[in-house]
Amino acid sequence: MMRPAVGRTMRGMAIAIAILAAIDPVFTIARGGRPLVAVVAADVPRDSAATARAIASLRSEATVVAGAFGGADATVIVGESLPLSAMESAAPVFAVVPEAARLVIATATAPRATTLDAVIPVNVSVANVSGVSVEVALLSGGIEVDRTTVAASADTHRATLELHAAASDTGVQTLRVVAAPGTPNAVAADIAVNVGARRWNVLFYDARPSWSSRFVRMAVERDPRFAVAGRTVTSRAYVSDAGSPPSSVEDDARLRDYDAVVVGGSGSLSDKAVQGLERYMRLRGGSVVLLMDDLPAAGASPIGSPIVRLTGAAGWSVREAAEPTQITAVEWHGRKLRATQVASPDRSPAGMTVIAQSRLEKPVEPKSVAGKSAPARDTMPRAALWATSIGAGRLVVSGALDAWRYRDSTWSNFDRVWQDVVADAAARAPEPVTVSVPPALHPNDPATVRVSLRDVGLRAGDVSSGLVATRGSVSAAIVSAAGSRTPLRLWPAGSIGDFEAALHAPAESGAYHIEATSGADRASASFVVSRSAVLPAGAGRAALTAWTEGTGGKVITATQLGGLADAIRGAIRFAPRAEPWHPMRSPWWILPFALLLSAEWYLRRRRGLA
Repeated sequence: MMRPAVGRTMRGMAIAIAILAAIDPVFTIARGGRPLVAVVAADVPRDSAATARAIASLRSEATVVAGAFGGADATVIVGESLPLSAMESAAPVFAVVPEAARLVIATATAPRATTLDAVIPVNVSVANVSGVSVEVALLSGGIEVDRTTVAASADTHRATLELHAAASDTGVQTLRVVAAPGTPNAVAADIAVNVGARRWNVLFYDARPSWSSRFVRMAVERDPRFAVAGRTVTSRAYVSDAGSPPSSVEDDARLRDYDAVVVGGSGSLSDKAVQGLERYMRLRGGSVVLLMDDLPAAGASPIGSPIVRLTGAAGWSVREAAEPTQITAVEWHGRKLRATQVASPDRSPAGMTVIAQSRLEKPVEPKSVAGKSAPARDTMPRAALWATSIGAGRLVVSGALDAWRYRDSTWSNFDRVWQDVVADAAARAPEPVTVSVPPALHPNDPATVRVSLRDVGLRAGDVSSGLVATRGSVSAAIVSAAGSRTPLRLWPAGSIGDFEAALHAPAESGAYHIEATSGADRASASFVVSRSAVLPAGAGRAALTAWTEGTGGKVITATQLGGLADAIRGAIRFAPRAEPWHPMRSPWWILPFALLLSAEWYLRRRRGLA
């Protein structure tokens, strides 16, 4: 009698499971849930193995997404740099770094744009050098064009250097900096430079005939990077012009189209000419190169003289030598000048940067030597060529009074030095419109485009300019190599004349540029989109630590992966939330349902009823 009852019970339980599955009852429960974590590799080729280990350590505790995801509860960066995509997340950011700091290229910068045949300077900062020598190479189109060896001190673990490449063709030129090439620890960074056919406009203005200005102008005219115009005031009634120069430098508006103004015969400049040059530097952001060819009196110069007004240096010292002495370069590379007379300021003006210096001896106060009075010799290096900022512009001052006499190419690099000095001055002068964009991006990477209107920004506070209350108008677009255009929506930024746009890199790899237009003025900045693009690592672990701690996360080493899930849960602090629960949707109900039916069938068969 028991067996029929057991069979009916089993059949009833199986039918109950089927009915409940059909009804699908729902209950509300409180649960903590699983966090959604995005894991991002800072350097995909290098950090892929470490990324896989980080994902494996989180799978049992969280829902993991490989790659950046804006809706994630937390983001984990694997590596020692801060990817742009990770900076878009408002959630806590964690970083998994190796035990020992790896060699990284912290920064790699070059001019946004340059002219054909120009030398492209690339400034590089290498971090985590650990006081050892490191080879750094520069590649253009996959071909090595420059290489140098750097070493950081044991205290700083950072080294800076400058490499150079030639702008060989118009268009986007891609450069790659490689530190420790040919070794397992090699790191790289990509840069894009827009090479155009435009030449720098340079004006030579001589308030009276100047030998120094004449020979510097001849050197610059031989350089295809420049378009040169000149005016020399030979007397009160006569002037000598080359090209189509403005009639004077008293009105800064007439200098607007020039990237640099080279001034000779400075002792004869009028007060109005000095005012015009000052306004040109402050309100145009232009560069003035002052070629001193007078021999200033030792000690204080007359108050109010043109040299004092322009340079801010009231006291000058002049050193003379019987034979031409080399002027040592600070910013040049393997080039030199020679002179016998060098004028230098007694006190460095504010913000002064020495470009080149000399060691010409100068007698000082007599002192007793072996019972006899003899003049002591002052051999401290003094600035022969230096620069300072004036407003948004730059003033370059040459105190090498007679360097033009010793320009023989066998022992002086007179032409090349002045071509580089004037080129650097012209390159620093801002264009009417400037565009800033990261030089290399991965497909679909987010980035910020910045556009600045020079005249609107620099003259915003100048009542006479009429630009006090305006922000200007500007448009921008992404232009592909094929010519297709994608408009960008620009928004005013914090400063007058500055605009920003959110950019998502195109999905297709290739060379692109941002083109911005404001009235008749236009500018562009190039960038490269590639899955293999390598971006500078930024400031390294210091920046990574600051960013993660600022978001509520932290940096852990690869050996601490076991505690990553707990650290994420502690930072997120999930609050229990009500969630619907459908118990009958579990596939495990199939097992008791099948067992009950099978057992009931077995009992019926034993009784001969099956």
